[in-house]
Amino acid sequence: MASGFATEQTPPPSVLTRLRLETRYEHEAVEKVLDLMGSTHTVGDYRQRLKQFYGFYGAMEAALQARCATPQLALLSPRLNKTLLLRQDLLYLGVATETLPLFSKLPPI
Repeated sequence: MASGFATEQTPPPSVLTRLRLETRYEHEAVEKVLDLMGSTHTVGDYRQRLKQFYGFYGAMEAALQARCATPQLALLSPRLNKTLLLRQDLLYLGVATETLPLFSKLPPI
């Protein structure tokens, strides 16, 4: 018999929250290797790192769009578009992104 009280259920985590939680250890490992927050980096070091990220994210995001084009992904796309943000940062640092190479070997999707 029902008690008459509504039970409060915790809503499932969003896709982005779940992705962040499930890849937390991988992100922490990469951050340790790259030492992104180290104090010995120069602007040139930072520019080079952004170029590397641009090469990876540009290729990965294009592959994801080609393989997983769905209305749900389109809704998430603005929040996930790291390539656009990297392009803006690189342009600010004087780097034209049109000639930057993109990774040719990506992990399987």
